[in-house]
Amino acid sequence: MAAIFRSLLVFPLLLALFFHQISASYVTETGTDLIRTTCNQTYFYDLCVSCLESDPRSSTGNLNVFAEIITELALSNMTDITTYISELYNKTTEPVMKERLRICLALYQDGVPTLKKGLTSLKDKNYDDALGYVASAEGDPVNCGNQFSDPRNEKLDQLCRIAITMIKNLGHIEKFTITSSP
Repeated sequence: MAAIFRSLLVFPLLLALFFHQISASYVTETGTDLIRTTCNQTYFYDLCVSCLESDPRSSTGNLNVFAEIITELALSNMTDITTYISELYNKTTEPVMKERLRICLALYQDGVPTLKKGLTSLKDKNYDDALGYVASAEGDPVNCGNQFSDPRNEKLDQLCRIAITMIKNLGHIEKFTITSSP
């Protein structure tokens, strides 16, 4: 019984220490080091690094700025794919392909405003809502990929998943900061 009681006391302390380490690394690192540390926590390191390094805001940014950059890129990609699929849909006469494109088009047309809401929530530092919106939009390229194969679906999925990882970390940092305040 004493061992269980001790572990109930130790676990929250270890969890707090873990989130303190995460928040400390985001506070003290800047530029390329912070980009690499941040991207190392995602499944798509190379894409993450190349996207962030190509945006001048990254050199002086923080995790919130990085998440905004990646979400903006996801939104831009989703908008472009929506236009592309719409053009294909209008040109296609084959019934099965037309139906598949219709499904994808509907998904992406819903996904664009969803990602916009996610970006707005992120800028407002409402990380729970931002996470919900971006996670919802992340399902669109996956579901569309089941209907219509295009490499852009995969890239959009990866951008959304990078953004989700960053937003989750922002939410953890915010919760740690709020609960750790005196």
